[in-house]
Amino acid sequence: MACGRLPGVTSSPASGSSPGPPGATTLVWVLGIAQTLAWASSTDQPAILATSIARDLGMSRAAALALSGSVLLLALACLLGLRPRRVK
Repeated sequence: MACGRLPGVTSSPASGSSPGPPGATTLVWVLGIAQTLAWASSTDQPAILATSIARDLGMSRAAALALSGSVLLLALACLLGLRPRRVK
């Protein structure tokens, strides 16, 4: 067996099929759909929960939405600000 190859997988797939282990394409589609649904449902959570959060914290609904939006912006700024650095 050649290094880096899976047993039973040929290097030149038949026409119309995708390279890789059997079922890999199905797995990619299932994971992609699951991630899309999870993302879509989680982006609505601040809007759905804003009234309850505002009531529990004693603030206006607009302030609760602004707070959730600022947390997302802070998270984005942290992700963009992280750069790989050499450790000495």
